[in-house]
Amino acid sequence: RSDFVEELVSEVSRSLHDGRNAGHGARQLGSDVSRIFRAWRTDEAERRIRDISSRAYHFGLVTSLKSAGFERFAWVVTGKGCASCRAAADGRETNPPLHPGCSCTVVPA
Repeated sequence: RSDFVEELVSEVSRSLHDGRNAGHGARQLGSDVSRIFRAWRTDEAERRIRDISSRAYHFGLVTSLKSAGFERFAWVVTGKGCASCRAAADGRETNPPLHPGCSCTVVPA
């Protein structure tokens, strides 16, 4: 997805800009960029894959429930939920996750 690439490019560009302004040499700049790539390769990739798989799961869940005759769904908010999740629980949304890291779900109502 393009937002993934845009965020990575933005973070690398920001790091290079800050490093140059701080007087870092090529070795330090390279180390800074390597640190960013390591973080994205592990943490960011895992988080994004978890979000993509959650979105696919919920799309399949809602589609399957609808084909089984269920037309109404309830939103189950995990924890206290953010404003988006609480609004969705009021019936305005049926396909979580609404945001990265969202672990809310839907159930037949």
